[in-house]
Amino acid sequence: MPSIIACLRVALLVLVTLALSAAGGAPDERPPAVTRTWTIDGVERTAIVHLPAKSAVRSPLILAFHGHGGRAARVERSMDFQSHWPEAVVVYPQGLPTRSARDPEGDRAGWQNRVGEEGDRDIAFVDRVVESLRNEGWVDDARVFATGHSNGGGFTYALWNARPGMLAAAAPVAAGSFDALRLTPLPCMHVAARGDTIVPFANQQRTMTAVRRVNGCVDDGAAWAKDCTRWDSPRKAPFVAMIVDGGHEYPAAAPPLIVRFFREQTRPARADDRARGNDGPWRNDIGVFRVDGRTGEVARVHTFARAGVSSVVRLADGDLLAAFQWFPEGDDRKHSFDRIALSRSTDGGRSWSAPRTAEIKGLSDDERAPFDPTLVALDDGRVRLYMTRNAKPGSGPSFPRIGSAISSDGERFKIEDGVRFAVEGTPVIDCAVARFGPAWHLVCPIQDGGGRAYHAISDDGIRFTRVAEIVREPNARWLGALTAVNGAMRFYGTSDRGIWCAQSVDGVAWTRIDGADAAISKVPGADPGVAFLPNGDAIVTATVIKPKR
Repeated sequence: MPSIIACLRVALLVLVTLALSAAGGAPDERPPAVTRTWTIDGVERTAIVHLPAKSAVRSPLILAFHGHGGRAARVERSMDFQSHWPEAVVVYPQGLPTRSARDPEGDRAGWQNRVGEEGDRDIAFVDRVVESLRNEGWVDDARVFATGHSNGGGFTYALWNARPGMLAAAAPVAAGSFDALRLTPLPCMHVAARGDTIVPFANQQRTMTAVRRVNGCVDDGAAWAKDCTRWDSPRKAPFVAMIVDGGHEYPAAAPPLIVRFFREQTRPARADDRARGNDGPWRNDIGVFRVDGRTGEVARVHTFARAGVSSVVRLADGDLLAAFQWFPEGDDRKHSFDRIALSRSTDGGRSWSAPRTAEIKGLSDDERAPFDPTLVALDDGRVRLYMTRNAKPGSGPSFPRIGSAISSDGERFKIEDGVRFAVEGTPVIDCAVARFGPAWHLVCPIQDGGGRAYHAISDDGIRFTRVAEIVREPNARWLGALTAVNGAMRFYGTSDRGIWCAQSVDGVAWTRIDGADAAISKVPGADPGVAFLPNGDAIVTATVIKPKR
C-alpha cells in the first residue's frame, strides 16, 4: 500500500471520528442486530452483525462461523458472543452451498476447508466484511478474532492459514485442519469432545499437537479453567485445549471461555499509535515466504516488523536484497521513520540482516524522503533502486513521479539525474520494473483506476517512453512485482482475493498463470516482491496486516 494513500486513509478516519463526535455520539445500549449484504463477484453474501454502542475507540471484532448445514441465525443464538462481550462487534456470516463427504451434492451451506478451495470465495467474503466494518470506523485491527464450529472451525483454520496477519487469535470448535503445520504462530484455543465421531477426537488431537508445535509450546501445560489446559509460548502464541465429554454438538460452556481467551490476547494500543490515529502502514508487517518450485508448498521464513511496500532481488553474487518502507519503533524514528530500509540474506532467504535505513545521496533540500522502492539487479553487478520522489509539503505544487538511484554495494545509493517516469498533473507512485530481452518495462498502477496501469518502455532503464495502458479486471490491481522468467515477463499483483499472477511476452497482452506456476498466489498478503532462486524456488515478500497486541 503506498504511503500517500495510507496517510489519506488515516486523515479520512480522523474526519469520520470527528463527525460522529459532533453528531452527539450514539446511545449507550447495543443497537439491534442487522442482516447485511455484500456482493462479491456477482454473488450476494450475508451476515448477521451485532454492533456495540458507538464509542470513541474502535472495537474488537469476532467472526463466528456455523458448521456445514448450519445457519447464521442458529449459531447467533447458541454462541451468543454479543452477550458475553458487549463491547465487541460480532459477525455471524452465512455460508454458501458447499460439497463435502457427507454432502457430495453440495445441497447445504458451508465453508471452504483449505486455502484455494471454492476459488477462495469465503476468504474473499471475510476480507470484504472486515474491510467494510473497518472503513466505517468500527474495527480495532489489534483485536480481530475468528471462531467456528465443525466445518466453520475448519474454515477458521483455513482463514488463519490465508490471513495470518489479520487475526489476533483463533478458537476452532470440533474441527480439524488439513494444513496445521503450514500455519504461522497465533494464539489459539481449540474446543473438542472426547465422544465426537463426526470429526473424530483422535483427528482433533493430531491437529492440536501440530498447532502447539507451530506455536512453539514447550511446557506440559497448566490448568486454565474448567476442562481447559493452557500452554505458554515463547512466540507469544499460547494454546488452550478445552476437552469436554459429549459428541459433536456445540458445548454451551465454550462461548464465555472463548471470550475470556480472546480478551487475554489483547493489549492497549501504544501511545504513539493512538497519537497517529491508531491506523496506518506502521500497523503492517512484511512476511517473507519461500515457495517450493516443485511442490508449490509455501512456508513463512521471516518477518520484517512495522513495514510494507516491499521489493526483493537476487544479486549477481547470489545474495538476496530486500527493500521496503520501514516504520521502526524507538528514539531514532526521526532519522528512519517512513524511510526505505534494506536487508540482505546470504543463505537463500533463510535468515536476514537487521533492517538499516538506506543511504541515498543526491536528494535536494526541498524533497521529502523517497518511498515505494523497487530493486533491479544489473548485469555489471550494480543494483538500481527505482522509487517514488516528491517535494516536501509546503514546497509548492508537485506530483509524485518515479526516480532512481544506483549502488555498487547494495547499501549506499546515489540519485540518478532526471525523472524515469511521470504523468503531468497526476501522481505516479509505486512502480514495478524489469528487463526482458533488450527492453526495460515499467508498470505503475493508475490511482483509482481499478485494473489499469501505466506502461513505459526503455532501452537503458533510464529514459522511458510511455506506451498504451495495460488493463485487467478491476480487482486485479497492478501493485506488486514484475520479473522475467522462463522466456516471459510475469506480474504478481494485488487483489481482494490475494496475489494474482499473469504473464506476457510483449507487456501488452497478459494471460493468467495457472497450475504449478501459480503457486505464488497462495502466499498470504499484498503488494508482493518476488525473486527466483537457481533451484526454481521463489522468495516472496508480501505486506500482511499485523495486529499490535
